[in-house]
Amino acid sequence: MSEHAPNVFELDKIHVELLQTSLSVSQIRSDLLDADTSPLKSYLPKMRSIWLTFSQCEEEIEKIQRSILLSVESENRRKLAQDISLNSAKGARSRNTQDV
Repeated sequence: MSEHAPNVFELDKIHVELLQTSLSVSQIRSDLLDADTSPLKSYLPKMRSIWLTFSQCEEEIEKIQRSILLSVESENRRKLAQDISLNSAKGARSRNTQDV
């Protein structure tokens, strides 16, 4: 079980990041709805703020995507190492039975 623990923690971290990004997206939607009814004087600063938040969300999504890809590759390496160990053990047992 201990070999799976880091992946579980990494997935929990990614899940929290996704939830935070979803919250930011929700805020962008609310701001866009609010900006639609705003006078021009306050509209432009609101739009600037929305674009900044949007850019931050984009960066967070790219970071999450990288984290997911790294987790997948880590799991692939773990499985390959496990397969190599199993096959090495089988080969050793096979050689031992042939020697007898």
